[in-house]
Amino acid sequence: MHPEEAKIKQYLSKYQNPEITRQDVLNALNHYRGLSSKLDTFVFNNGSKMDLFTLEGTIPVSYKGTMYNIPVCIWVMDTHPNNAPMCYVRPTPDMQIKVSEFVDHYGKIYYLKKTHLPETFYWHQNSSDLLGLIQVMIVTFGDQPPVYAKQRAEVTTPYPTHSYMPMPGVSAGSSSTSYNPPYPTNTGYQRHNRLPIIATNEDDLYQEQFSQTQAELETSRTTAITTTHMNTTVFEIAILWKHESYEVELDKNITILKDKNQELEKAIERMSEQQPLDVDEAVTTTAPLYKQLLNAFAEEAATEDAIYYMGESH
Repeated sequence: MHPEEAKIKQYLSKYQNPEITRQDVLNALNHYRGLSSKLDTFVFNNGSKMDLFTLEGTIPVSYKGTMYNIPVCIWVMDTHPNNAPMCYVRPTPDMQIKVSEFVDHYGKIYYLKKTHLPETFYWHQNSSDLLGLIQVMIVTFGDQPPVYAKQRAEVTTPYPTHSYMPMPGVSAGSSSTSYNPPYPTNTGYQRHNRLPIIATNEDDLYQEQFSQTQAELETSRTTAITTTHMNTTVFEIAILWKHESYEVELDKNITILKDKNQELEKAIERMSEQQPLDVDEAVTTTAPLYKQLLNAFAEEAATEDAIYYMGESH
């Protein structure tokens, strides 16, 4: 039994799937001892807040044959595992975030992007778990480290202090002086966990800044291409939907015409089965007196026709 299991169960009591989430969390904690759990407040971009379960600490990343501890924070949504967790890099004061296609300048990890793994890692509610997510981050960071060490003169707080930049676990508008780094910053930590990319002189620093700017531009370009593709896709879907509506209407009209054609064929078939109609019987009356009047009118008309044609013959 994990020593934090009772506390974890209490934290997850209001989650939609507490038992599934608890098993997933315990599995991750048992594999990565550098992580710990707690309940913290997450501030979203729109200013809303929510108490979410978090895993924070370090994960081991091998870079060029050396093992480094990368500080991360994983926010588990209350709908877990239906929605993917939100992951951030949490640099200590002597670290600087290295912006790339996987990490933005706020430290948010975009683990859904394509990596050098055989397949792209996507979060599936029925098959994905926290352990697999952490393993993907470890492999990705082993190729592109998310942080690098600052020069000693550059050590500052790890997060922006502007009120419009909400960070996980820190309310908007909080001052950098009130921030407590989640990991130790003593000399021993710096000596044994020195990060792989160190700006040792101005040229290295300029090169690193250039790489960050280039990565940001590439991310912006990718976002623009994706937005354009989405707009094109929406337009194509609208045209397709319009064509489909026309097709449905056409099929409906064709069905109506087929029904009318069948009715006409049946009427013709019934008429062909009937006996030939006697023209003298085509018109009849409802009473004998009316029949006498009809016959008299017919005889008068016949007499007039005979007189007319006899006059024409002379």
